[in-house]
Amino acid sequence: MNNRLFILLSLLTITIMTSSCGMPLLGKHVEKRGGSRQHSTTDATFAPYVATFEVYGKQITSDSGFVVGDIPINFGVPENNSFQGVCYIYSDNSREIIIRPNWWNSATEEDRESLILHELGHCRLDREHDNEVTPTSDKASLMHEVIVRGVMFQKHRSAYVDELFTRNKNVVNNSYTANP
Repeated sequence: MNNRLFILLSLLTITIMTSSCGMPLLGKHVEKRGGSRQHSTTDATFAPYVATFEVYGKQITSDSGFVVGDIPINFGVPENNSFQGVCYIYSDNSREIIIRPNWWNSATEEDRESLILHELGHCRLDREHDNEVTPTSDKASLMHEVIVRGVMFQKHRSAYVDELFTRNKNVVNNSYTANP
């Protein structure tokens, strides 16, 4: 029995580590680094995701001027091998998001959108990880340290996006109750 429990816990740990957004698991908001960022512009691959985030931001916040601003998103290799994406804030207060290309190339469209929205939540909205879970959902926030994946993100996208900008987890809980 102990061997089966060990295997189960090992598999669970691997799953969590390979699905992590890129933020440290001990409560730090972002990776803070010395110096300044590596990139000044966003890779064209990410432009549609930035545009979508800005549309969501304008709709939900009612701020017609809502933009991502000077936060480039590019491919690179986060220092921690288990991170698929990370928001860096540098000592000069510049910010950037780095996405692991191998993960991106094998990810579903839903996983990609979820990760980019999550990382912009850190870099643009100054959101920290929110690991609260509820009886109806294993993730009550898009800012959970393990990204919301695939079908669950697709099924509850509207609720997760609303929660991202409003911090109102009831919309996610209600979505899971109405559409489990």
